[in-house]
Amino acid sequence: MSQDIIVRVRSKEGTERINAQLSWTIERLKQEIETKVKTPVKEQTLSLEPQGGQSIQQGNSTLSQLNFKNGQMVYLTFNGTYVQPDQEQKPEPKKQLRDIKKNWDLRSLMTHYDEQGLVFKAQPHSHCKMLSMDLDSCDKFQSYLHKFAFQRQRVGYLYGKFGPEGAVTVDIIYEPAQEGGVDSFIFMDDEKQKETVEKLTSLLGYQKVGWIYSHPPREYTVSNVEIIKAAELQAEAEDTYHEKGRAFVTCRVTKDEEGQVTFEPYQVTDQALKLFRNKLFTKSKDPSKCKTTNQMLMFKEGAGKQDSDEIETVVLTKPLPIDSGYTGMLTNGFQIENRADEPQTLDKLKQYLTKRKNMPFVKAIADFHFLYYMATNHFDMRYDLTVAQMCSVITNG
Repeated sequence: MSQDIIVRVRSKEGTERINAQLSWTIERLKQEIETKVKTPVKEQTLSLEPQGGQSIQQGNSTLSQLNFKNGQMVYLTFNGTYVQPDQEQKPEPKKQLRDIKKNWDLRSLMTHYDEQGLVFKAQPHSHCKMLSMDLDSCDKFQSYLHKFAFQRQRVGYLYGKFGPEGAVTVDIIYEPAQEGGVDSFIFMDDEKQKETVEKLTSLLGYQKVGWIYSHPPREYTVSNVEIIKAAELQAEAEDTYHEKGRAFVTCRVTKDEEGQVTFEPYQVTDQALKLFRNKLFTKSKDPSKCKTTNQMLMFKEGAGKQDSDEIETVVLTKPLPIDSGYTGMLTNGFQIENRADEPQTLDKLKQYLTKRKNMPFVKAIADFHFLYYMATNHFDMRYDLTVAQMCSVITNG
């Protein structure tokens, strides 16, 4: 079976992530790039170096033959005269209210703004009423951040349960393969990893209820990259879990002015979600703001109302209460996955089992990170039921 990998394609338009397979030929990769970047195959020049060195134009060569790895960076340039400066399409001018309708009354104006999701006021309630996060999981996550003094963003998915009346519990923080900078992060998990995690958590009775990210101390609260990612994941949760998915949470971890670590959960507002689903906002040059593709009306306390094409990210969030004293049914004794400087190894497995040799079997194996290691290194869950049986033992007590 061909191995799934992620290929990152960088061009003057930015960076795109392509889900590929090692058995693909360069020609097949180019076809996928054409779909993503809208650049015809015949106009593409691919190379392994930013300056165009190590050209990879052999159409029949496979990614495996070219020693592609997961996360491989490929540089794309345009050949010929595909895009000439004088042929570039000018962006469509933003529609002004007078272009839509000449005479507006208050009722029709407010109806128009509301339909576009562009009337911004503080959201009075949240769909998640209380977030409870496993204390040990939180401690393991923030302890790792201290190793690089919070100067690299770290992300994770939260698995737990959507409870009654908007309660959300988190038992697992899964850290996918990733790259992080001071103010950036890239998810690097491939389809096989995603499939393994989803199968494991499902067998344990959990759902993806949120995500978590860290950032260093800074002047603004939430960046536009973070708010757009939060909206994307919250929309996916609603599509997957329907009404319960509306309680999907985002949690940011940072240090306050006194140097204390804080966990601050929030949800993207309903208005922000409407903007995202209708593709009406994007990043602004100012990381603390999002830019809209149309006019909007913002109500800001102490400033009245004003027309603008930018929104402060904080307006798009609804803070949540958190119970940090919660303890889930799993432990966190095994090495956490996807930490390049702290890999999961056979020696770590021996140490883990040795420390637990006198424990009841159920308690010894009730560790998500241990189960993930077993599923990805020793038992293929597609053909072997060993890990599934362990999950059954754990859930049945």
